[in-house]
Amino acid sequence: MAKAHVLEVLDQWLALGAEDTARTALEEASARLPHVAYNATVKVGLTLLDDVGGGWTNRHINDALRFQTAQALQTSGWVTVCLWTSDVPERAALRQLVLESAHRAAFAACHGDPHTLLGMMCQEGASAAFAERTLEFNAEELAYSRVVLAPHVESTHQPTVLAAMYGDDAARDWGYTPLGLSNQAGFQVALADALEQQAGAPRDHGCALARNVRGLRRGVAPRGGSRSSLHDLQPCLLGGIQRPRQYAVLARGRALEALLVDAYAVQHPGTPSNQAINSVAIHLMVLYGVIVRGYAPDQAQRLRQRPGQQRRVPKHERFFWLTPPSFASVLTVADVLSAADVQARADVAEAWVRDVWSVWAQLHEGQVAAWFAAYMAFE
Repeated sequence: MAKAHVLEVLDQWLALGAEDTARTALEEASARLPHVAYNATVKVGLTLLDDVGGGWTNRHINDALRFQTAQALQTSGWVTVCLWTSDVPERAALRQLVLESAHRAAFAACHGDPHTLLGMMCQEGASAAFAERTLEFNAEELAYSRVVLAPHVESTHQPTVLAAMYGDDAARDWGYTPLGLSNQAGFQVALADALEQQAGAPRDHGCALARNVRGLRRGVAPRGGSRSSLHDLQPCLLGGIQRPRQYAVLARGRALEALLVDAYAVQHPGTPSNQAINSVAIHLMVLYGVIVRGYAPDQAQRLRQRPGQQRRVPKHERFFWLTPPSFASVLTVADVLSAADVQARADVAEAWVRDVWSVWAQLHEGQVAAWFAAYMAFE
């Protein structure tokens, strides 16, 4: 039997008319997208998952099943729209989830499941734009995220591509190496790219989806969902996967590319808090280690992990707040992306890293050097 809090959320969804909302969203998809036949029936179900008291239920792991949609279509014919007990039930949110899932199914039916980061971003960006999602990142955070993602767009390495899509918190949750990205960074950049292309070239991006609406009926969703909504879909796709120009940012590769995360972090130090103090200290030490002490750039990730391996002093007693310098005349990640071509971007990126370290070093190099010797140096 479901737990009390799960039944409470389920009742809230039913009271909102979740099944009617889902039906309406699927009818909307039929109206908005052209019809191209697909020779299989696709069933869409709503299922409620418990990420509050669900024991082994992991939201990130379940959410990543979106990248196996084609496999699900082939094996079961189901597309599952996941609702979560930690989310407040809202009709508008459900509409977007259903539109996204329908569009994703169509994209997967045409292109198969994505294996590269770029493929994942094309799928998710097109689906999110179709669902009329809005950006949460500002221009600077999008620019920074693009720079970090650029070297990985052709990667098929699961720990890398999932860390890129979901951000550092999810990466740590999975036990993967963080890339220096905010939550949902890959999804946000993907949506920004899709919206940019949509504005510049209507209907040439992503996919188109048609539906034969044959009514909503009750049934049982896969993986134990309760009181599901089912809908028969007939999907199709137009368009394909394209490589946006932004991902040629650092294709030439430079020695200091590994320090982009550190440069951005210390240029945006935030306000005094345990998290901000530790973050600024660690990223400054990495810059110092590579630029001043001569550690190889490919050792940057090992350097970032070193303070966590030192147990002699409690974590929040090692460092203290350093007054940030003025960044008024310092290069930013926006300068990297506005450079004329790939070579120029790589040159500006390296200059940016050195520029950021230089203004910090004028005020605090001695303190950073002392911290480095105590917590980060290795032979």
